[in-house]
Amino acid sequence: MSETDTNLKVIGSENKRDQLPALSPITRNRGKTNRTSHQ
Repeated sequence: MSETDTNLKVIGSENKRDQLPALSPITRNRGKTNRTSHQ
């Protein structure tokens, strides 16, 4: 179940990235950092 939750969070990050293209690189880095810290 944890893998599914992670996948949903990743999809949410993808959507936010599309909405904020200007912050795309920052969001991408934050997403990777948050993903690692959560796991």
